[in-house]
Amino acid sequence: MSEDSKRNKVEEKKQDCTDKNEECGCGCNEEKKQESNLIKYLDIVVKQQDLDKEIIQIAGQYASEMNMRGFRKGNIPVDIVLKRFKKELDNEAQSKILEDAVFKEVKAQKLKIADTPVIEESNYKEGEGLTAKVKVELMPEITLPELEKMEVDFSLKDMDDKSFEETKKESIDRMLQSNSYEVPVDREVKDMDMVEIKIQSTILAKNKKTPFKNIFIKISDDYKGEILDITKELIGKKPGDSFVIERDYPDNYEPKAFWSNKKLSHSIEIMGIKEKKVPEYDEKFVKSIGFESIEELEERLKKEFEVAKENKIENLKFLAFYDKLISELEFELPESLILKESYQAAGQMQQFLMQAPEENKKEFLEEVRPQAEKNLRVKLIKMKITEDAKIKVEKSDLEKEYKNIAEQSNLSVAQVKQYYGKNQSAIEDMIYGKKLDEYIKSKVIFKETK
Repeated sequence: MSEDSKRNKVEEKKQDCTDKNEECGCGCNEEKKQESNLIKYLDIVVKQQDLDKEIIQIAGQYASEMNMRGFRKGNIPVDIVLKRFKKELDNEAQSKILEDAVFKEVKAQKLKIADTPVIEESNYKEGEGLTAKVKVELMPEITLPELEKMEVDFSLKDMDDKSFEETKKESIDRMLQSNSYEVPVDREVKDMDMVEIKIQSTILAKNKKTPFKNIFIKISDDYKGEILDITKELIGKKPGDSFVIERDYPDNYEPKAFWSNKKLSHSIEIMGIKEKKVPEYDEKFVKSIGFESIEELEERLKKEFEVAKENKIENLKFLAFYDKLISELEFELPESLILKESYQAAGQMQQFLMQAPEENKKEFLEEVRPQAEKNLRVKLIKMKITEDAKIKVEKSDLEKEYKNIAEQSNLSVAQVKQYYGKNQSAIEDMIYGKKLDEYIKSKVIFKETK
């Protein structure tokens, strides 16, 4: 058999198995296998008459808003606009009517899309109209089990087992530290002091002096100031002491780039020393932070401890619940949503990641993908339960939540509403979360395992 005959046979086999949607080993379905089941293509057709109507409508807007020599604003004939701006009008009309047609088709087919549709092909023939091939990514179909029949095991072995007394001591220490203050002292500099110095620096090679300035230095190992290793020179000094130190600054010295690869002398005078004072834990202190007595404060701490403990137990229950559903439910995830979830995982690094080299970006996204997929599965499951249970947020729910926040923060309801302003969605999300949790607890049987 000739080579041409062999090639023809292979092509015939490919066409045959493609038509039958069979796996033949010839590679003809490789591209199809790589395509997600959530991808759908829409064939959009826009008639010329509909496009013409859109062009005339846009031209009318142009005519009423634009300035043109020889015409008063708002009095430009539409025919002139149509003739002079034909290309711009065609492009704008095609873009707008195609977008409208896509979402009309999405609505007609009752598609739940995961991201903005992508126009892969677009063809326009004057007099015939506009055709386009549009790619949409769909949300997955999720079929939940009967929650009433679910039994979920959870364990408290990994929960923080600190006693109330330990937690109370930590809370009181934090309060005392946050209300600490500094007092001037007349003694030698010690660790953790705040020292005020007067300093003048000289670049020795040029004998160039900087003006005198006063700066404050915290004596601690993690102090990062512009003068290299300054804290160890201050230990043991007293107010009024004067001395000179010399420093050789390394290449690329970040605190003071201008000093890199230079030798400087620093003339220093100790202007004052302050030490940190922590208030006593007594009636005077608790009254200064808004409580009538130590008993009232510790009662508040006890309630907060119990609530926090209960919240930790609830969290462990829900973690076990969602882990069980994730292991039992199989559904494909939209790539667009995985990508968004991955960028959210970057947190404050998002801006840096967007500007990072493609190789570094790819490495990061691959690293966070497993967690991003898990987070997304939980979100989609929550959405499905909320939808099936017909959970809604009513106006009365919002008012109740505003009141709760006001009581907890010692503010008026009006102040809370003003604080959230237009960001009402944050409150709604909070309420949805609470209602969802209550619904799940009312249906699912949770069992603690030892």
